[in-house]
Amino acid sequence: MKTIRTILSIILLLSLFSCTKFGKNVTVKGRVLNPITGEGISGVQIILKRSTLGGAPGFQSGGSKIIKETTTDENGYYELNKLTLSGSVLMSAHIGDRHPIGWWKGGSYSSFQNLPIDLGKTTHADFHAVPYGKLRYTIKNVSCFDQYDSLLLYTNYQLSNVSEYQNSRTYLGCFEYVGTVYTKFPMGWYYFSGNVIKNNITTSFKDSIFITNGGKHEWLFYY
Repeated sequence: MKTIRTILSIILLLSLFSCTKFGKNVTVKGRVLNPITGEGISGVQIILKRSTLGGAPGFQSGGSKIIKETTTDENGYYELNKLTLSGSVLMSAHIGDRHPIGWWKGGSYSSFQNLPIDLGKTTHADFHAVPYGKLRYTIKNVSCFDQYDSLLLYTNYQLSNVSEYQNSRTYLGCFEYVGTVYTKFPMGWYYFSGNVIKNNITTSFKDSIFITNGGKHEWLFYY
């Protein structure tokens, strides 16, 4: 009987040693916040998952299994711990009706939604997201010279070091557009710039508008 207990104890020790040796500790902590206001976002679901079919981080070609999950506290903070973990591991944040900016890790954005985890290390990562507001706009050539009038309009939404949205359009002749509906846009600054050409004379312009959380805004441009 004593011999059997000794053998079982040795097997248990070998199992624990094997897990410690071949698995790697994982600790991930950080905060989910609005980077414009610095306010934490509570109640966000943070999920730690692992590839089940040998897929690379992102698991585009394989399946995944949830290993652990938590939710952010009232100030947006979270922490996940999972011991003796191996294989491809990443984490995602479920932010609801907000615009995701991505994982802020090591002074730059690491990924849009899924964050690869460094096994055997403590990973500190914040997830940035902003709420939405609404915008409608009116563009009107109020002093049309002829059909060769042109407006080249650049639009840019810039948040931190990430250019979230860029667009350029050209409008010709006696153009007129009056917005009738409000469109959902992420909170933040939108920058407008471009050139107006009339009678072979070029005029440059710049303008901007800040979209607030839940606000309704209008951008009017007459040229």
